[in-house]
Amino acid sequence: MLTSQKGTKQILIGDDGSDIPIINIINKKYLKYIEIIRSNESIGKKEIQLLLINKAKYDIAIQIDSDVVLSTKNDLKNLTSYFNKNNKIGIVNGKIRIISKNKLVEKIQEFQYYCANDIGRSGMGRFGINPCATGELMAFRLDIFKNHLNEYQNTTHIGKLMNFGEDRFMTNIFLKEGYKSIVAEDVACYTYPKTTLKTLLKQQKRWKISGVRESIRCAKEVKNPYLKIWSILNFSLPILFFLLFINILLWDIVYSNYYGIFILFGSLIFISLIAEIPIFIKKPELIIWSIPFAIYNIVFITPLWIVSLLKQDETDWGTR
Repeated sequence: MLTSQKGTKQILIGDDGSDIPIINIINKKYLKYIEIIRSNESIGKKEIQLLLINKAKYDIAIQIDSDVVLSTKNDLKNLTSYFNKNNKIGIVNGKIRIISKNKLVEKIQEFQYYCANDIGRSGMGRFGINPCATGELMAFRLDIFKNHLNEYQNTTHIGKLMNFGEDRFMTNIFLKEGYKSIVAEDVACYTYPKTTLKTLLKQQKRWKISGVRESIRCAKEVKNPYLKIWSILNFSLPILFFLLFINILLWDIVYSNYYGIFILFGSLIFISLIAEIPIFIKKPELIIWSIPFAIYNIVFITPLWIVSLLKQDETDWGTR
């Protein structure tokens, strides 16, 4: 519970038109410690977030998604401590873990989250250029962000208001202003996985759509040259890879080279395993899920980059 977290704090909870008002499900003894901002109808995560920001009274704001479980009573205190260490740190991301269960689709997500957070974002965060302080748990300098509220609320993409991928949008704001985006190595929280492949792929499509959009914005607006290059390669390489893969696969099918198809898939899985070596070293218990994840990544995730490129005008969350 947030009230048990150490440190001086103001707890604001956004209720985006839930069928059962949040105030009705919170233990009454905690109500004196929190303030609930409720919209009678769903207005979207970004709009409810802005209502909360306008109520915030401290210099550092922490955003926590409703399905997140914190690890210790010191998590929020540890998260905000980074701002005292370096005044150029603008946004800090906690590590995100999956509340892992036994289904294959849930184990794949556990592997994917570890890849993204403990390898990818954590590595880039060491240089202050973590490209996405994930919305599940992030802390940021409120005074800097408030200078960009109009941009955040009204920016359009292909003529439509941006209404998801807000975490990458926020991260880009701080990177554009020259602030560091890092990962807190001593803070980890847990979130619930998607339980079916269908809902997982809907989530991943939304992330890829905003990933393309924000990668382009990052390349255009952020000054760091390494981050500019990474932003373009981040979505262009998977697309080029997929096109090459389809070309070779069709060639093998047309010429009945079924042995070649076997070699193609085997080579791709081997390449994926090579890329996952850091995980084998840091988290050897995940090795058993490396091949299922590699197949999932090749068959489902890589093609989603093509889909996301064609769906840049889509604004539906898809998983709600």
